[in-house]
Amino acid sequence: MNDLSIKGYACSPTVYFNDQTGELTLDGEYYQEYDVAFFKPVYDWLDGYLRKKGRKITVTLKLSHLNSSARRRIDQILECLQDYHTSHKGKVMVKWFYFDTDTKEEGIELAETFNNLPIHILPV
Repeated sequence: MNDLSIKGYACSPTVYFNDQTGELTLDGEYYQEYDVAFFKPVYDWLDGYLRKKGRKITVTLKLSHLNSSARRRIDQILECLQDYHTSHKGKVMVKWFYFDTDTKEEGIELAETFNNLPIHILPV
């Protein structure tokens, strides 16, 4: 597989997935209403990547704003990663970086929802 790289803009985050290191980073803000088109390449890439057992994946989320629609997409990604992690196919670690009280609470909520996935909540 090749690396996945999506350039961020004012209303969408930068996405980078390194095939060699297993590092997925989403960095920026998400305000777009049409999230399906934005997240489809991420899902497709992740689906292909997770077909191989024994992978180690580190997800870094630095999202200073996330609308409710994009939050559902992040939940879907984390659900997929949690399934991969708990089925012992590979190891996954998530780093949620928070910018303020609201994004810290969102990280705590994610950790509670995906309690079988190691989610570290860290200040920026």
